[in-house]
Amino acid sequence: MKNFILVLPSTRPPFLILAPLCVLLGNAIAQYHGAEFNGWHFLLACIGSVLSAVAVNTLNEYQDFHSGLDLITERTQFSGGSGLLKQNSALEKSVLSLYQLALGSLFLIGIYFVYRFGLPMLTIGLLGLAVIITYTNTLNRHPWLCLISPGLGFALLMVLGSYITQGLTLNWQVLLIALIPFFTINNLLLVNQLPDIKADQQVGRKHFAISYSVSAAIICFSVSAVLALLLLALALYLSVLPFNATWLTPILLLNFLAIPKLAKLKHDIAKHPQSMVLNVVAANLLPLVLSIILLLNGPI
Repeated sequence: MKNFILVLPSTRPPFLILAPLCVLLGNAIAQYHGAEFNGWHFLLACIGSVLSAVAVNTLNEYQDFHSGLDLITERTQFSGGSGLLKQNSALEKSVLSLYQLALGSLFLIGIYFVYRFGLPMLTIGLLGLAVIITYTNTLNRHPWLCLISPGLGFALLMVLGSYITQGLTLNWQVLLIALIPFFTINNLLLVNQLPDIKADQQVGRKHFAISYSVSAAIICFSVSAVLALLLLALALYLSVLPFNATWLTPILLLNFLAIPKLAKLKHDIAKHPQSMVLNVVAANLLPLVLSIILLLNGPI
């Protein structure tokens, strides 16, 4: 129990908040589409989402320590891992055990949902497990897969999965809504990878900025920010979202505020904490505010 408490920083608690917010969004969309709220399924989905985030963070912590990446990475507030094993290597088995516990518990929740909702939930669950298990040692060596993995895991799988748990069938409207945070969450990781480029290169990682340059990453960031805004406009135009969802516009514009800072500091990336803050705020506020808007509007 003592070791369990000591390894909690490896879960990176501040970064666990986004997971239940994405579940909240999936449920809010379901309520907006007329579903009868199932509190038990909502609670299970929230627990499962946090467990999935814990699993990917602890496995990343363990594998980065074994690859030697932790020893050569300069941590920032938002990047470089927790630094736990760098300070206390004796805890590595406890970190691995926490990962196994989180993954096993997530698997049990997944079995229940697959039993209740069948093939769609099985597909989402298997994709989620694949992202968790392969993120550090596989996805980080493929720039495009690495780029979309956070948006896939959080914005698509969690939002769509929690929508299904409320008893509804997937449709193009929920997919369109989920694609809006998909791009903002991808941008969150894209920016947070920039300070670690030199260290990541030394252990064989090939994420987007390493493969195509920092300038290309900033262009990709800008395109993703534009796409998120365009998808919001499309959802409003098609009446997929209520008119007061226009209040999301200032949140999405936070990404654009980060672009000049990134362009100016691209040769000294470690000095861009403001850009990281803007993206963290945008990525977390978007599902929260959109959920509130949908819940206040009631069933369509």
